[in-house]
Amino acid sequence: MSAHHTNPRMPGNELERALLLIIDIFDNYAQKIGDSNTIRKSDLKDLMKNELGGFLETQKGLAAEKTIMKYVDDIKGDANIKHFGNVIVTVMEAMRERSC
Repeated sequence: MSAHHTNPRMPGNELERALLLIIDIFDNYAQKIGDSNTIRKSDLKDLMKNELGGFLETQKGLAAEKTIMKYVDDIKGDANIKHFGNVIVTVMEAMRERSC
């Protein structure tokens, strides 16, 4: 995990750890441009390919994949953590829908 999240008293519950991991993944890609608050759209697409590739492959041509990619394509300029969070929520919805 990135330096500002390292804490000897790491949260003990799964959700807090999962959220910190998501933040760290965003931060790792954001650091490519030297601004920890934003990520280039091209890097966001790389992140999705590298970190969500297995899931996105199962969604090729389906509504969920189209919705996710349209959202990313519609981002004006660089993406911030809120944009990234919206992508994650959209992926979570699609994953949940698929598992029901």
